[in-house]
Amino acid sequence: SIPVSATMPAATASASPTPTPAPATNATSFDSFVASRKAGFAQAGVYVPINVSFWKNQRRLNTLFIAPLAKGGVMTITGNKQTAEATVFGDDDVYNFFSFGIRVGHFRYRRLTNPCPLNAEGVPTRPSPPNDDCEVNEDYAPELVSWLDITRGKWENFDLMELTDLVDAAGNPIRRPVRRWRWQAEGRLKIPETPFLVGFDGNFGKGPDDLRFGFGIRFDVGRVLRTLKIADALEKEQAQPKENPQPTPAK
Repeated sequence: SIPVSATMPAATASASPTPTPAPATNATSFDSFVASRKAGFAQAGVYVPINVSFWKNQRRLNTLFIAPLAKGGVMTITGNKQTAEATVFGDDDVYNFFSFGIRVGHFRYRRLTNPCPLNAEGVPTRPSPPNDDCEVNEDYAPELVSWLDITRGKWENFDLMELTDLVDAAGNPIRRPVRRWRWQAEGRLKIPETPFLVGFDGNFGKGPDDLRFGFGIRFDVGRVLRTLKIADALEKEQAQPKENPQPTPAK
């Protein structure tokens, strides 16, 4: 589910014959709250990591990095479409967003059979003269283990209905949608020696805020398919009839 900014329910009419005076409008107040909606979510981004620390664990190189980050995407709700934006533009079930910031994360590289020695700064380097059997991780993409994103951007699902100083023909205050710059914090932490992740997503700014915690699992699809192929090959090998060797006749 995703958070969406929804309009406050209208107040019920008073049974008193004396009309209630309309409240004065205030251009700085908001008439919104956050509601949860089931949704589909797609996100893409780019970051340029700069390794700042190196260490080895179980013969695998690990690095801590910091990176500038830009990301964006779309979210589409599947249930109730009564949101703040829908009151003005009709039912809107697709929301876009973008943000810019930094990412701090943990990379883990593949295990090397013959890793190169570390230099004085703890960075693996090829010796001089070079040793052909010595391996470094420079030719392999690392695995992103855990990360924390701090970004600032705009989210359409957090559009607010701001009161203006104008009124319509019936004397009702006119509201307009406002999209503010907001802060987002997103973190994922892998539980060691397991495929499980814990994390949180927070969105903060003027108007409603949202904070969510989650629990999930990550796995390598390629590794799963490779394991299934190996298991299938072993099953076929075991299903084939084995030839019994003929005894050697005695001389």
